[in-house]
Amino acid sequence: MAAYERIDRATLQRRLLLALFALGTNMGIRAIVATGEHGESEAALRHLRKHFITVDNLRAAVTKLVTPPSPPATPHGGAGETRARRTRRGSVPGPRTA
Repeated sequence: MAAYERIDRATLQRRLLLALFALGTNMGIRAIVATGEHGESEAALRHLRKHFITVDNLRAAVTKLVTPPSPPATPHGGAGETRARRTRRGSVPGPRTA
């Protein structure tokens, strides 16, 4: 949502991870700040939450995480196996006898 950012990327990513962790674990920003092991202020995390984390952004991120990647395209365009692949598996049918 923010048009531009004035903080460096590493700081922004650290704050985003802390804010998302606070929301995702239902601890809240205040509890995350209370640990004090990261050096971020509550005001900084709340500002980030207000300007960067939206419902639409969270939905898009979750969708991207849980949607499996599409299978790679086959070079010959078909869905069947090649004869060499079937031979390795030992499933090549023999000649038919009537």
